[in-house]
Amino acid sequence: MTILRERWPLVAAVVFFAVVVACVQPWSELPLNDDWQYAHMAKSFAERGVFPHDVYVSPTVVGQSVIALPVIRAFGFSHLHLRVLTLLLSAGILIELEYLLALAGVAGRIRFIALATVVANPIFLNLSMSFMTEPYGYFVALLSACVWYAGRKRESGLLIVLAGVIGGLSFWIRQYGALVLPALVIAEWLAGPRTLANARTIALHRAPAVLAWWAVIALYFAWSKATGNVPYTAGFVANVWRPHIGWMLLEAGVWLFYVTIFFAPFIIGYGISSKLTSGAGVFFGALALTAVFAWVLGIKSGPPSTLLNSSFPFLSNVFTSYGVGPITITDVYWDDAPSRPRVSVIPWLLLEMFALIVSIAWSKVVGGMRAAKSEIGFFGICLSVLTLIAVLLPFRENVLDRYHYPSILGFAIALAVVFPTSNWRRLRNVAASWITMMAAFSTLGMHD
Repeated sequence: MTILRERWPLVAAVVFFAVVVACVQPWSELPLNDDWQYAHMAKSFAERGVFPHDVYVSPTVVGQSVIALPVIRAFGFSHLHLRVLTLLLSAGILIELEYLLALAGVAGRIRFIALATVVANPIFLNLSMSFMTEPYGYFVALLSACVWYAGRKRESGLLIVLAGVIGGLSFWIRQYGALVLPALVIAEWLAGPRTLANARTIALHRAPAVLAWWAVIALYFAWSKATGNVPYTAGFVANVWRPHIGWMLLEAGVWLFYVTIFFAPFIIGYGISSKLTSGAGVFFGALALTAVFAWVLGIKSGPPSTLLNSSFPFLSNVFTSYGVGPITITDVYWDDAPSRPRVSVIPWLLLEMFALIVSIAWSKVVGGMRAAKSEIGFFGICLSVLTLIAVLLPFRENVLDRYHYPSILGFAIALAVVFPTSNWRRLRNVAASWITMMAAFSTLGMHD
């Protein structure tokens, strides 16, 4: 009973998650999104012990197939069984977030709102009801963070090295997940004296964990070369060395739109002032320019992008050209765009305007982060920013909505950690309605 009282935010969030899943009813025996590719590889690995070379995938995938192996061996291959496994791992992510937030000293009621915000998020929900790599890769990545901070708390060098190993293992599922270790090391430096001497001290102390991390990643390359299991990343890797600044800035603006809308309760909770400061102007201006340039691109791509929503449920010329909508209309159906549902553009324009207004409060949030100097809060920001850069460099204009999955997790940590408890009532009032609307939107968009 004591554990339930202490972890009530987690229990409540998991119950909320279960209720939403029950409403969606994702129990069909069919692939969702393009997870059929990963299911095909997991099936081949479980039944024949080999990874096929007949599907085009860029993630490393291996670790995901290993995790799915016991399920396929025990119950036979089934898309539904794999989807249930992903649901369990997504619940595990909520457990990891709860651990990190509690460790950072976040009040229970704020922890619950952070977890509920993640549960209601359409990208989190969409991926949790699939067999995509993101939940698997970042479950392992956040496990690395939990072990890292457990080791720091107990002053256990062994646990910290183990965290490095686990962080390296996330590379075997989704390459970007391995950025969890650099995020942890950078966060430690940001939370302390930001001097070269402190950087050298941290580098020396964390060298064993970093070496273990590198060794596990290097082992993947040795294995893939020896077995011929190389993901289709050559073109994307080549793009890293010739970045397209224009697309990077535009997609970074789209990313800022996402986190502003998804975490509006926390941002509004700081208070929106009628006085436009220079800091507020930077965020407002960034989103305004993103909207303008996105509209220009939309006009160039034809009337449907400006008059109608051509990619349900998000307006394609602001929220990228894909959207996370109904499970039968995801990015794998991109070439079938003309047959997609079309709704009025007005709701999405109102959402853009709402994001612009909310963005004015971002400067207060940044100020709160600087003042708090919370290491776990800095970790959430570093994880979000590093994975964003890692996505923008190779993919340019081909960034999918689901690539922002780690930012949802990172900002849930960072914003909850630094949120002032004195503003609790404002957060509660806004979150109650906003989370309800997001959950309804996500549920209706994915109902089977």
